[in-house]
Amino acid sequence: MPLSKNLKVRLVASFLNRIASFAIVPFMMLFFVQTFGLKLAGLIGILQVVISYTSNLIGGYLGDTYDDRRLIFSSQIVQAITQLLIGGAVFLISNQWLTICLYFINLIVANLYKSTFSSLLIASVNEENKKKAYMYDYVSVNISLALGISIGSMLFGKYQYLVFILSALLIIIVAFILNNMFNYQNINPTTTNHFSSLKHEIIDLIRSYKIPLKDKRFVAYVLGSAFIMASPLAIETLGQVHFSDAFTPADLAIVHLHKGPQLFGLLQIENVITVVLSTFFLSAIINRLKVRTMIGMLLFYVMSYNIIYNSTSIPLILMLTFVGGIAELSYSSFVQAMQVELVPAAHRSKYISFNSLGNYISQLIGSTLLIVLSASNMLITTILLIGISLIGITIITKIGLSLQHHSQSKPS
Repeated sequence: MPLSKNLKVRLVASFLNRIASFAIVPFMMLFFVQTFGLKLAGLIGILQVVISYTSNLIGGYLGDTYDDRRLIFSSQIVQAITQLLIGGAVFLISNQWLTICLYFINLIVANLYKSTFSSLLIASVNEENKKKAYMYDYVSVNISLALGISIGSMLFGKYQYLVFILSALLIIIVAFILNNMFNYQNINPTTTNHFSSLKHEIIDLIRSYKIPLKDKRFVAYVLGSAFIMASPLAIETLGQVHFSDAFTPADLAIVHLHKGPQLFGLLQIENVITVVLSTFFLSAIINRLKVRTMIGMLLFYVMSYNIIYNSTSIPLILMLTFVGGIAELSYSSFVQAMQVELVPAAHRSKYISFNSLGNYISQLIGSTLLIVLSASNMLITTILLIGISLIGITIITKIGLSLQHHSQSKPS
């Protein structure tokens, strides 16, 4: 069945929007480290996570309350303007504190329409094209990640203002594409008392968390997953700091690069290619692995990234990134299968919403470790990170073995 016009427009819009995002966001923490130092950059990172979660929550309310078209269009125009202003603050007037304020405003606005933007894909698919649509979206995510990070890494530093300009232009293009070509069929009615509605929205969220919070095993699953993911996600904090400090242009000549952010970009692209190819060629094998085998994969997954954060051997880093990408797919398949077993059908939405907290916890750990790094060194910091991830592996192992035992004890 051919894809609908709405679905095509949504896929193109999300592809361009992600390029704009990936070209900037992964490199902002390194910019803050170089500008303000590790300790203050860590605090900025923690505040960034809090702002992202809070504004995403408010955005969910706005998406259910206001006209989708107006919300997305106005938010994206404001986001584009703030990105242009950030570029000016960085390179024209060199005002770092203004840059932080504008970046947080940009972050708030980007998260305000995030939920509504994501919902457009759900609204554009049907049972006949759903699998094809999500496959295209998955491929789109990986290609846009590679393109965005390539642009950001190549222009980081002297020409970074060009990234903000290009990103702003892409967002404006997306805003006009959606505004003029996407057919918004479901217009949400506005409420008469917005403050009261937002208050009730927050209360409902807290109430919805009560159900999964009572499920100790699921809470342990969320924490365990967050602790494990803290290691690979730290590549945007610890990894970038290490690459910028440890490698000179002469060191990077082996891969024809000139600066640390470019090595970070290369590793992200390598990871994307590895995960995509592994999905096609190795997923059948990975899905048959037993729990104890998966634990070994998890250990390697965690250790490979922490070795990368301390290594000065580019061939070793490239090799570990490749094997780590395969381990990443194994981990992803493993925890998704666990999630199916742990989430009760009657409360699926509440559990999935609560599970999203895990990603924010992982980001908080990465930002906090920058503060630890400012008072110690990379080896001590990564030992702490390994300890956190090992706790996560221990938790996930216990849950995985419990689920396996329960499955085997069922009467056939």
